[in-house]
Amino acid sequence: MISEKTLEDAKFYGKMIALVFSVDNLEPVKELDNVLDKFSDKITKIYVNASEYLQYAIRLTAGRYPAVTLISPEFKIISLIDRIDQTLENRIRESIDAFKFKGFKGVELSEFVPVPIDPDPSLFFNSINSLMMGYPVDLRGLEVFRTYCNVYKEYGRMIEKLNLDNDSSALIKGGKSIETIYTAQLSLQAYYGLRKIEEIIELSQEDGKVYRSKRKENRGLLVDQSYAGSAILNEYERTGNTEYLDKSLKIADYILNNLKHEKGFMDVEGRDPLTSKVMLEPLANAEASIFFAKLYQVTGEQKYGEASKLAMASANGGAPHRIEVQERVMIAYLKLNEGIKSNDASFLGKDCRVELPKEKPQCKLQQDDKCYDDISMIQFKSF
Repeated sequence: MISEKTLEDAKFYGKMIALVFSVDNLEPVKELDNVLDKFSDKITKIYVNASEYLQYAIRLTAGRYPAVTLISPEFKIISLIDRIDQTLENRIRESIDAFKFKGFKGVELSEFVPVPIDPDPSLFFNSINSLMMGYPVDLRGLEVFRTYCNVYKEYGRMIEKLNLDNDSSALIKGGKSIETIYTAQLSLQAYYGLRKIEEIIELSQEDGKVYRSKRKENRGLLVDQSYAGSAILNEYERTGNTEYLDKSLKIADYILNNLKHEKGFMDVEGRDPLTSKVMLEPLANAEASIFFAKLYQVTGEQKYGEASKLAMASANGGAPHRIEVQERVMIAYLKLNEGIKSNDASFLGKDCRVELPKEKPQCKLQQDDKCYDDISMIQFKSF
């Protein structure tokens, strides 16, 4: 993202680099440009789409946009400014003074490596309670709730009272799903049948890397790898077409070979001094735990089960109270610990325990070598 020439010029002229973060559909802030242009002899300006280049946004911003992060040519943080108001010029001037005249070299970027914590099954009920109390319900949250309702049918009438997002509402009630160019959301929609899988295949490369978006500028982020891998694997389960299985295995191999860390999975392969700082992002690890749990149930290969446990513990340790992370951790937990084998693809996405393995069972639903005709007969074992 930051070219060698930009770095060389910044070092030669003693300039800071201003990374100007924005997101799609956010109007440019003229005042911000005007102020930065006043200091063009002391600052090199680079625009960054925070949605496309997520690996930089999560390291260098607090998630509020527009934002300006001033860094040294040695990639140390001088200041982070996300309040664009009449004080902006003074704050930039103070940063320049500190860097050029007061010897401030900047702060080393911190890594995020949380202590892994194995999930407690009580997270499942925490998630259910949060959803019933009005927490926004995305497609993963909806699957968690539907799984609960499969066992406790009396809660089924609550689904339409949930705070459904557009995609969840489209799945339950019909209507338009969220329009997007980003692989994560596209893959989630494809996973639940709201979009054709061909769009995800188009974003997946032969080397196992997945593009961040339809722009095809950035690729290889754990969150996109995991969402796309799960969606493509789901298509294999639906159709039996082994090309989809092969594609999902390539995506998994890329994650295992390039993003694995002793305490989880890195959000991206290090490409520069910024992205080389380890970041075990919780939501991405939670999605990875789902992808690997599915692969374990479909293929029976133990390495995927172990990878799922590693990602689960990392996600749970990194964000133990974040509802969307809890939901995903519990989906993976139920797949690993209470998995149900089926030969009926209609259960996919409606009960997170169910997968269609390569070796199909002879009955409709099978758990622990026992056959069932009705999903409601299979009670939870962990709680």
